[in-house]
Amino acid sequence: MPRTLEEKIVAHADNLIEDCRRVTLDEALENMKKNVPRHVVEKVERLGREIEELRRKR
Repeated sequence: MPRTLEEKIVAHADNLIEDCRRVTLDEALENMKKNVPRHVVEKVERLGREIEELRRKR
C-alpha cells in the first residue's frame, strides 16, 4: 500500500490506465471486479476517493 502522498498519487494514476488509455475510477473498478479479489478492489476504491477528494479541495 502506498503511504506517502506522492506514492498515493502515482498508484492512483496507475490504476486509471488500462492498456494505453485513461479510464474513470468507476470504469477501473468495474473492470477490476472481474479479475481481482474484492479486498483489492475496495483498497483501490478507497485510495481513488481519497485522491479525488484532495483534488476537489485544491
